[in-house]
Formats: sequence, C-alpha cells, structure tokens
Amino acid sequence: MSRRAAWFAPIAVVGLVWITSAPVMAGGTASCPTGSVASSAFASANLGSVARTCGTVTTGANSVTTAIPTGEPGFTVESWLGVSLNIPGFSGQSASVLQFTNFQATQGSVIDFNWITAYEQLTEGYAFALLDGQFTVLDQNFLVPLSVSSILNSTQLSIGSDGFHTLSLGMVDGCTSCLGLNANALDPQATFSNITLTDVSATPEPTTLSLIGLGLAGVAFGVVRRKRQ
Repeated sequence: MSRRAAWFAPIAVVGLVWITSAPVMAGGTASCPTGSVASSAFASANLGSVARTCGTVTTGANSVTTAIPTGEPGFTVESWLGVSLNIPGFSGQSASVLQFTNFQATQGSVIDFNWITAYEQLTEGYAFALLDGQFTVLDQNFLVPLSVSSILNSTQLSIGSDGFHTLSLGMVDGCTSCLGLNANALDPQATFSNITLTDVSATPEPTTLSLIGLGLAGVAFGVVRRKRQ
C-alpha cells in the first residue's frame, strides 16, 4: 500500500485518478456518453429489448464485453450509476458498464449470468454486478505479473422485492500505480453471457403443481369410469 500511496500524488496532479474516499459526487452530473445495444443476443426478453451503456461496451456472439481503454469515464460512470465504485485496495481511473433498467420481477426471482474476466500484464481491476443498489464484486486482480484470463464463472443474484428493478454489469480499472503502461491497449475487461431472469411468479409452486396433478388425475378417473358404465 505504501507504493500505491507514493504514486498517488503525481497521478492526482494529472487528473487520472478518483478521490478514494469520495462517494457519488454531490451535485455532480449523472450524464454519460451512453448508447444502447439490443439485449436479445445475450439476455432473455424479460430483461428488456435494449440495454443502456456507459463507456466501452461491445456485443459478440451471445455475449457482451465491458472493457477499459485509456480515457474512458470514471467519475461519470459513478454519477450515472449513483454509487461509489471504489472498494478497499482500488482507486480506479475508469469504468465501463452495461445496464438494464425497469424490468419487472417478484421477490425471490433470480438473475443468472456467466462471466469471464481478462487482465493484461501489470494491470489491475475488478468486475462487478449491481442489482437494485446491492453491490457484488465478481472478480479482482492486483497488478498481475502476466496476462491472465479467468475460467467461465456462473453467478446467481436474488431479487429482494416485488416491482421494477435495475441490473448493472461492468468493469473498473483499478490501476493507480502503473501510469503509462499499456497506454494504448485494453486493460481489464469482463465478458457477460447467458443473462436470464427466472421470475417465480411465472413458475407454479410445488403445492400448486400437486393440486393440478390431482385435478387432472380426477378428471381422467371420471372419464374412465363413465366409459366403463
């Protein structure tokens, strides 16, 4: 941590680092160079037909990647999401995020998705999910000695209330002590795929299924009995 502290001052002078203790900027703008991408290729229809983006977000074959090239927004993403993206040990310079808003689900419903992260040599950062303000760190690396990619991971998030919800998936560059390295390359990135929502209201409970089964059995028994008569 002392090495990071030594780097902090010169980096702050050139304006490339966030203030580590700062939450979302009071009175700051929530604007972002946003775009939208069709979600049908990588998410189920009940998460909406489009997703908003902030930063570098690209779609591939049944997946979406959030990546960090030099100069992407940091504070702007924080303000747009309405949360602080700093976690212990990181003081990120930039971030990119994909966000689904206003999709409807009941309490106890679950969101599943797969993800893979990749880090170039001597970079660091973390991937995250944000569901209705609940922050989950999926993966983090500090100054990896060699380029590294994670295995395919699966995550399930539970929805805690009825109504409309917001899900954000993204990546933060946490490299405060590697100024000038890989300046023209994509640093950390996260690829998300198979994003689905299973709404419990659309799935009959076991008791309901048993009652339906008993009802159908009763109907079948009555039909057979009438035929015999």
